Parts: sequence; C-alpha cells; structure tokens
Amino acid sequence: MTALTGQSLTNLDEFKLRLGHLSLLCDAAVNDGRSLYRLEQGLKERLTLPRQIDAEDHDRVGFYLSRKKLCEEVRDGKKVKPTNPRYPDITVEKGEHGEFKIEPSETGDIPEIWFQDYCLSDPRVSSRTGATTVSGKSGSKTGLSHIIDWGVELGLISKSGQPSSLTSIIAHQVGSSDVLDQINNPYFLGSERIAIGYAYFNADFDVFQQLIQFLAEQKGWISRDDARAIYVETIEQLVRTVEESSRVPTKISNQIYSLWRDIDKAAKRARKDVAKTSTAWHRASSRFETLTDLGLLKKIGSEEDHRYEYRYLVDDRLRLAAASLSQNESASEWLEDNTVSAVYGYEHPEAKFEKPQLLSALVDALKPIRRPTSPLPMSSLAISVSIQMANSDVFVPLSKIKKTVRELALERPDAVKLTKGVTIQSEGMVSIYPTKL
Repeated sequence: MTALTGQSLTNLDEFKLRLGHLSLLCDAAVNDGRSLYRLEQGLKERLTLPRQIDAEDHDRVGFYLSRKKLCEEVRDGKKVKPTNPRYPDITVEKGEHGEFKIEPSETGDIPEIWFQDYCLSDPRVSSRTGATTVSGKSGSKTGLSHIIDWGVELGLISKSGQPSSLTSIIAHQVGSSDVLDQINNPYFLGSERIAIGYAYFNADFDVFQQLIQFLAEQKGWISRDDARAIYVETIEQLVRTVEESSRVPTKISNQIYSLWRDIDKAAKRARKDVAKTSTAWHRASSRFETLTDLGLLKKIGSEEDHRYEYRYLVDDRLRLAAASLSQNESASEWLEDNTVSAVYGYEHPEAKFEKPQLLSALVDALKPIRRPTSPLPMSSLAISVSIQMANSDVFVPLSKIKKTVRELALERPDAVKLTKGVTIQSEGMVSIYPTKL
C-alpha cells in the first residue's frame, strides 16, 4: 500500500454523488463567480435551465421522469400524480409496447424540463441517481450549498468561491451552459475526467487506495448494504494500519481516527450497527458513485441495468488501479503515473511524448490557465496538456508530461522557468512565455 497522506474527505453526503454537478459548479465559478451568492445562483441557473423535450427524446425522458416520479403519469388509463411533482404540467404515458410519450401542456407548448434532468436521462450516462434539488427548508442548507462545499473539499474553489486553476481547466472543457447547443453533457464525462479524477484521488487518497483494494476482491453485484459494509471495513483497516505502525505521523493518524469516530458516533446515537447507519451510507455512496462516474465501477451488466439504483459491478480498470498501488511509494507518484490510466483505462498503450508534442499542445493547454504575470502549478499545466492530448485520443501520464516540461526548461530557460515546491500541494510552479518558444 502507498504511504498514508492524511488526505481524506470527511463530510460526504447524498448531495455529493454526481461529478457532473462539479463540472457545472466549475463553469459557474469561472463565469459567474466573485461571491458565494453569485456562485450559488449561477449553479442554480445551470441546473434548472429549461430544456425542451423534442419528439425523439420522449421515450428516454419519459422513462426517466416516470422512474424518478417527477410528474403525473397515466397508468392503466388512470392519472397518478406524485406529491409535489417537479413538473406539475407534464404527463407521461407508457404505451402498450413499453414506449413512453409525453403529453403537451394544456397551453399546447412543447414540454420543458431542467437541464440537469435532461442530461441525466442521456443513455450514455453511467448512473441516474443523485439529481439535486435547488431549494430547501427554512434554516436548512440547500443541495446547491452542499455541492459548493464539495467543490471546496476537493480544492476546486476557495471558501469564498474563487476558482482554482483546475476549475478553469474543467470549465473550459465543459463550455458555457448559457447555450445548450454548445455544451457537452456534464454528466457524461469527457476529457475533463482527468482533472476531476486527479482532484478526487488527491483529496481522498487514503480512503480511495484502501477502498479500491477491497473492491478489487469483490465478485458479482455489490448491493447498497454491501457498499456500506465495505466502507466501514475500509475505515477499520485504515485504523489498524495506523495502530500497527509507529511511523505514521500524529497529524495523519488523527485524520484516520476522525473517520472512524464519524461513523462510530452515528452508530451510538442511532443504537445501530456501525455498518447500518445513514452516516455510513452517505460516506460510502458518494465514493461509490464517484467511482462509477470515473468508470472504475459500473451499473450495467450483461443483462441488467441498475442505473437508477445503488448496485455496482467492479470494472477491470479498478482492479488494475488497485494493483498499481504497490508500484509507487507516494501518493504524488501514483497520481502522476496512474491518473490518466485510471480514468481512461490501462489498455491504452503509453504514448510517446517528447518536446515537439509538448510544444504543439501548449497553446491550447495554456488558454484556460495562463496568467499574465503569475506562474502556474506544474500539476495544472500537466493536466491541461494531458487533456489536450486525450482530446486527440492520445493518453499520456502526467509524470511524462512533467518530465518533458523540465527538459524544455533546461533547454530553453528564457521561455520556461521552474520554481521548486516541497509538497504535492506546492509541488512546483512553472512560468511559460509562448512568444519565446
């Protein structure tokens, strides 16, 4: 197992399931930010932006609305309306051959639904759980505020809502949701998965590495109860690792113990087994759904489709990622060598990458992150370059890109200047002057 880092996510919940929420958050932070209020409003506008349901979308959208109970439905000739439906003016009817159709509103207008729901009904999306609400009870946090907290926990935005360089990269890939025809479905991850995957792996590395080792041993479907039990087993194993070693720094061991106290206190309050509490499920479900969005877990088997449920199969990509943990001594090394393979697949051959390839990718890679006077984090530059390469179906490890940048700095110190860092958070900065290259 790679050395513990003290990096883990401690407040995950049922609102922090879909990575597409983070993509929209990044877009809002870059384009509408400057305050937490404006950020929350920008995120709300993107999630709820009206999207017309064209005739060719009736079947897939109708099935989604029916499964989610978001509108009135005709069953056996009778209209059934759920309590407080999101779309009170829409009626869905299932045909005799199983197809769905959506009836027009009383005014005859083409029905509209939220952009979030339209995107989650996309057949390419890996999971349809986790659609968020945008309002809450008086005095309670909204789903929007939970997503913003998630962005802070992953280092994508500051507590005041300011975007990081990774956020700018993600927003650049997603595009502006103000024009629906020009935005990629944020819930079907494109090359931005490299940046989001890196942020998640880094922020939750201690839990992530132990969790995927347990998951790699699983055969067949993993149920909701199984997921909770595996998460608790993961935390118990991390505690044992700390207790059996005299070399774990106090700061790291305290972080591991806090993960156990979190679920243990919940069990004592509820007088339940620790693996049967809602807290254990919240901590587990966010991680399992994140791994699903990244392609390490899946919900579709040879004959079963559980995208509306919390059931999982382990993808071979996860097993290869788990096996790779023994090949690196530190989290930073694993991130550099394996992030791209973990989110795209280890079956892709490692691409050749030398200075000509770097120079050709730099112009587009610098667009979302270049600052007129300030140096850039080396990891952000490598991620942005890697994304540009992935857009051309060329998959390059971050370590190889960083090595090539350092070589270029030695060869062209007038155009590329490095500043050494000491941790993964400040691992080094780079200043690039494209006009001199």
